[in-house]
Amino acid sequence: AKMVRLVRAFRELSLLLDGLIMSIRTLCWAFFLVGLMLYFFSVILVQISKWGAGNDDLLTQRYGSIGGTMWQLAQVSTLDNWGARVREAFFVVGGARGLVIGCLIILCVIVTALGAFNVVIGIICHTSFKIAAKQRKYTSAQMLIAQQAALKTFRTELKSHGQRPLFESDKFIGCNELFDALATNPKVKKAKETLQLKSSDFVALCEAFRENGEVEIQALCEA
Repeated sequence: AKMVRLVRAFRELSLLLDGLIMSIRTLCWAFFLVGLMLYFFSVILVQISKWGAGNDDLLTQRYGSIGGTMWQLAQVSTLDNWGARVREAFFVVGGARGLVIGCLIILCVIVTALGAFNVVIGIICHTSFKIAAKQRKYTSAQMLIAQQAALKTFRTELKSHGQRPLFESDKFIGCNELFDALATNPKVKKAKETLQLKSSDFVALCEAFRENGEVEIQALCEA
């Protein structure tokens, strides 16, 4: 019982992991897109850092190379210390160059952290939902197969209940015999549980199909 509860508790996690595995190809393209955007912003920042003069050491340290700038922007894209980078551009670098650099950093955060990375999460969730839908369909198909087998067993057991088919017709069964089979025959009881039927359901069926105290077995199964 503890194992069953444990499996149910981690069901959502397993769905997310399955979604991650199945969407790995799409995720690779999504991360490639993020890298492409980081490269685009890095090229612009490296070129802007070479404008004019003033605070060149700081700009060279931050945005002196494309690789280093991409690393800086990758950290900013995770919202790591991005506010300090923007304030540094506006108030330390200053001027038109600092204003442009700060705006570019903000734009990079919006496009990557709030845009592309949300797309990545959406891809994983969408795939997980698809897997969950497939699992529900698979479970429903299994339930349908089990119910068809249970209905076949139910029909067979009713046709052989009591003195059938030697001394009584195997096409009809009395209502009292039906409830006796439901109470005493293990196979009939199990089929009833699989079909998710209650005793009150059989009472209603007997009322609907009863003729001279008997009901047709085939009509009962079809209903």
